[in-house]
Amino acid sequence: MKKILYIWKSPYPWDVRVEKFCKSLTEAKYQVHILARWGNEVHDSEVIDNVHIHRVGYLKHSIRSYPLPFNPTWNKAIKKAIEEIIPDLIIVREIMLAETAGKLAHEFKIPIILDMAENYPAAMRAWKKYNKNFISRFLVHKLRLPDKVEAKVVPLMDGIITVCNEQKRRLNRVYKYDLDKIEIVHNTPLKRNFPQKINKEFGSIYTIGHHGYHTSEKSIKNFVTAFAENFKNHENFRLEIAGDGDEIPELMKIAKDCDNVIFHGNFQPQNLVSIISNFDIGILPYQVNDFNNYTIHNKIFDYFALGIPVIVSKAVPLKRIVKETHTGFVVDCDDSDAIVNFINSIPNKNWPACSKNARDAFMKQYRWRYDSIKLIDFCKSYLSE
Repeated sequence: MKKILYIWKSPYPWDVRVEKFCKSLTEAKYQVHILARWGNEVHDSEVIDNVHIHRVGYLKHSIRSYPLPFNPTWNKAIKKAIEEIIPDLIIVREIMLAETAGKLAHEFKIPIILDMAENYPAAMRAWKKYNKNFISRFLVHKLRLPDKVEAKVVPLMDGIITVCNEQKRRLNRVYKYDLDKIEIVHNTPLKRNFPQKINKEFGSIYTIGHHGYHTSEKSIKNFVTAFAENFKNHENFRLEIAGDGDEIPELMKIAKDCDNVIFHGNFQPQNLVSIISNFDIGILPYQVNDFNNYTIHNKIFDYFALGIPVIVSKAVPLKRIVKETHTGFVVDCDDSDAIVNFINSIPNKNWPACSKNARDAFMKQYRWRYDSIKLIDFCKSYLSE
């Protein structure tokens, strides 16, 4: 049985993409090992759902296992895992660990793939935690350390997985990386989690919704502000927000006097369907920048799975998908007037057609059944018989 080592920067369980990757690979008859950061779990290693989990920094202070290129704890752990597991393929998810993993993979003559879900340099510049203090701002913004890491990592990879065509083209444009060595594996949902379309009846009251972890790099602040200032207590429009995140306190302050803005708070993954089933329209009103232009936020596929049409910003991948699938509308969400004008026009749109197109897009294209096939075929191409 061929063995695959997946290197993940955070504790496991749980991460939705890591779980889908590893379950699909085990179902394809590979022995899968995850090298993950210890997060106070009881055991330093265990097997869950046929996936072998090995934890880095077990019983040590968390600073010892912080995922950085020069961290000896991770360097030793990766080398030890390779020597003990003897994998036939390595998949690394964290770019800050990818240089070490790439060099060791070449040393041991093992093919390595980078699962590159985002434009990491842009993401790190956008993430609040890298803007909090002088040192992180200096490293990320002034010295542009993430860009230097990415430039070292990309040539070390035998293959790269991205979540959208825009990122694939960026890697080819910036690093001349071979397009044939890049596969797109969307972060799409499993059909069993969304067994059937919600039969929407679009009437006079519209519930607009957003779910997920609310942070500044994918902000909904402009949309919430425009809604709160112009549709406060409006009898025809409701805004529901589900999930936690750094931005939630500010959003609650903006909408504090609005009876038609509801915050559901944090929720468990198993409650996702019951929460978003109440939405008539899902929103992804994120700012147009180098982070959002090179990734796809998987909540758009959650909406598609339930036949929920969407309103998206002009971020390139979101705009492209909605235009291709006719599942909703593109709005300039950096412009408050554009948001207000569009909300006013909502009753005049053909939402039933968008709803049908959304479920069709899920059933025919954007579901894990199809992406898992691409994942397995791509990995198989690096595994010698």
